[in-house]
Amino acid sequence: MAGCWEKRLKTTLKSQRHYHAGLRFSTAHRAALNLINGLRPQIAVRPVELKNSKLYKETIVSASTIGSSSGLWTNNKRWVLGVVLLIAVTCAFFDRINIAVLFTDHEFLSTFGLVGQPAKAGLLMSAFLLAYGISSTFISFVGDTAFGARKTYITITVAWSVLMILMGMPSSFMLLILLRIILGVSEGPQFSISAKLVSHWFPKREHARANALWAVGSPIGAAIGFPFVIYLDYTFGWRSTFFVLGGLTLFIVLPLVLKFVHDQPDTRLGISQAELDHINAAEDVPAADSRIMEGPGASFIRDPNFWLVTLCFVCYLGLIWGFNSWLPSYFKVARHLDVRGIGFFSSLSFFMMFLGEILGSSFSDWLGKRAIVMFGSQLCMAVALGVALISSNDMLSVGAIVVSLFFLGCTAPTSFALLLKILPKSVSSTGFGVCNGIGNIVSSAVPLLVGLSVKESGSYNVGFSILVVLAAIGALSMVPIMFRRRDA
Repeated sequence: MAGCWEKRLKTTLKSQRHYHAGLRFSTAHRAALNLINGLRPQIAVRPVELKNSKLYKETIVSASTIGSSSGLWTNNKRWVLGVVLLIAVTCAFFDRINIAVLFTDHEFLSTFGLVGQPAKAGLLMSAFLLAYGISSTFISFVGDTAFGARKTYITITVAWSVLMILMGMPSSFMLLILLRIILGVSEGPQFSISAKLVSHWFPKREHARANALWAVGSPIGAAIGFPFVIYLDYTFGWRSTFFVLGGLTLFIVLPLVLKFVHDQPDTRLGISQAELDHINAAEDVPAADSRIMEGPGASFIRDPNFWLVTLCFVCYLGLIWGFNSWLPSYFKVARHLDVRGIGFFSSLSFFMMFLGEILGSSFSDWLGKRAIVMFGSQLCMAVALGVALISSNDMLSVGAIVVSLFFLGCTAPTSFALLLKILPKSVSSTGFGVCNGIGNIVSSAVPLLVGLSVKESGSYNVGFSILVVLAAIGALSMVPIMFRRRDA
């Protein structure tokens, strides 16, 4: 009988959704209740059970969303937050990669005594990454305290904008590296706080897409940041790169954060009641094949699924830093590309990663199986990169690497969504910070390992084989979660 009433209700509601398109939430609510009462004599289910069903809730949210007199803009303001987070992450990535550009500037190297000392120069990047990882692990919990995500985001935004401006002033290597360490500490909680905000502002079925929206700031930051910083450096000098990037954060990012970043969605912030119902209704409907972890917040430390996702994320970040450090050199030395070819295919690789994050997150939300998507994307990544390394055809190898970056892009937003599913809301910032922090601490060694392998073997293919192993480990780490049906 339950199947009968559900089928009939679904058919009837579908036909009436257009009728209620112009109604506000309260009117649509009464209409659905009347419909339930009309069907009550013909079904063997109590009205309260019907009212609590997923179908009923989705219908109410659909009717209220369509019926809002303000249209799509009124009921989709949560996505403005996603755009602001995207801008913030993109500008933060500018700050992270500008040092890599300055390694090619002889004046910068001379100022800090780095000419002919690549290991000492690399310490500027390694020190930042280590501080970033430690900060993400041990400071991200602040977003879960009474201080809140909003105040934390404002604080770190002010900190890294001021630090960037200060880094344009010194001529001492020790002072510069100290400022880089503090910059890593200030930027460490950014990703975890962003994920925390997504968990409050978006329904679960939109988590992958919402996280993808700000996560694509990394490939966008690389695609835009490198030519932008090169232009500033060669036009106005290396100090200008710090001043301009610090100014971008202080005068563009900070005002946006102050205006749009808030701990919780609320009607007082201009969010419609219909949109709030859309966000909250989905929270009341657990996925059929998932078991959300209950109990004290710190219990996620004892959850093996959390550590499996963390392992996969370590592999993902290792791949990111490996490619960021060595991809241009691989194209030049191993595949004999000229300067134009290196620039074009490097940019194309980052664009494909960006595309992978967008399409992968949408597919993940549609499928609802996060671990399966992560397993498939990492496995395809390993296969494509393996083809690139064993191929004797340079263009086939380059094309395979470009494809592998697409599958790498599919991993990040989906892993964020899976983490938010595993972690209780009360500690989502802390848990994400631990995962992101450990990932950055461990993966900071990957560029060094690849470089040492290339030096000892004389072959970039041997060095890049480390990346194939990382992708394979990332895929295998998802297998236990897939069988435990914890992904949703």
